[in-house]
Amino acid sequence: MVQASLNIKPQTCELLGFESLVLQGFLGTIAILSLVLKRKYEIPRRPWKIWLFDVSKQIIGAFIIHFLNVLGSILLSSEPDEGLDENPCTWYFLNVLFDTTVGVPILWCMLWYVYRFATKLNITGIQSGEYGDPPKAGPYLKQLSLYLLALVLSKIVLSLVLYFVPFLDDWAAYLISWSTFDERVEIVFVMLVFPTVMNSLQYYVVDSIIQSPEFGVTHEPIHHHHHHHTPDRNYSTFTKQTEEP
Repeated sequence: MVQASLNIKPQTCELLGFESLVLQGFLGTIAILSLVLKRKYEIPRRPWKIWLFDVSKQIIGAFIIHFLNVLGSILLSSEPDEGLDENPCTWYFLNVLFDTTVGVPILWCMLWYVYRFATKLNITGIQSGEYGDPPKAGPYLKQLSLYLLALVLSKIVLSLVLYFVPFLDDWAAYLISWSTFDERVEIVFVMLVFPTVMNSLQYYVVDSIIQSPEFGVTHEPIHHHHHHHTPDRNYSTFTKQTEEP
């Protein structure tokens, strides 16, 4: 029943099948739980509302990137005349691999440029991870917009690399070739196991980048009635640098 519903042709896979969508939902749940675990061990710990603001940036961004990855994988695999791999799972695997490795420093660079540009426009309330006291929607929406802009720009850069470097799809096909004997194994590995491990690491790093530097970076309690930040504890370096002349 499962095999029939996947409706997968030889050497290909269905990224939009029912089982794939269930696995993707499960993946998202695991990723969020990994950030809940990260918060548990923060000293000092972010209040839930600030944590939700921080994490929701990544959740919304993840939905957008996932949609782009699935769409791009399907489009690239449907271009046999271009000499590209015809298995959409190959392209999805490659997208996740690049998003969660070289994509992180590229995202950091894009955040730096986007925040620098926003600072030159005198946009206020964009100090990453800081939303006012009490936290307000205005600064959050500004920061969310800047984050999503940087995320899409970094995705464009990665997509150009994947498209124009010819051997990458062959390399990815080789890396997942062990799983292609059974379409269910391939789907579970490409859509669940591999993204769960890689995305959890990525979300941890990106969360540390975009959160306020006053949380989770010291073993001594911090009194939150003031806004003094120690520079060498500031993970949001891209924000800090945009404030320099």
